[in-house]
Amino acid sequence: SKVDNGNQWYDHTLESLKITLEKLQTSYLDAFLVHWPGQNKERIISTWKAMEKAYESGLVKSIGVCNFEIGQLQYLMEHCRIQPMINQIEHSPLFHQPELVSYCKEHQIQVMAWAPLQRGSFGETILSIAEKYQKTPAQVLLRWNRESYRFQNQKIRIVYGKT
Repeated sequence: SKVDNGNQWYDHTLESLKITLEKLQTSYLDAFLVHWPGQNKERIISTWKAMEKAYESGLVKSIGVCNFEIGQLQYLMEHCRIQPMINQIEHSPLFHQPELVSYCKEHQIQVMAWAPLQRGSFGETILSIAEKYQKTPAQVLLRWNRESYRFQNQKIRIVYGKT
């Protein structure tokens, strides 16, 4: 699950988590992510302190971020006790960020691929490759993601659908 921009800041983040746990009728989440870094550094630090509290309280098994670039990760890690465990970023053949992926690997931050199926916009190249190898466009894209991370010696998590 994610804490969206409207629910960031310390108290709002913890309240958002509480509501999410109640709606899902569970006592913990496997992953809880900050949806967007935004421009307000004070807000992100306040939000992250709530994420750390949730993690230390056992309400979440892992905490992370979405769409954070290298500079934003550096700033966060300079001001936190527990570094992000996940950075969910868009990753597909048409949009990949090798420097960011390398940075995450170097700092033991798990990259979670968002939109690995290019939001259903396959384009002629993907369609022709799929036809050539008698695979679906989705199979081609998922294989590309898997192989691109294997080449970098990095594990990958592929997220399906809207998160």
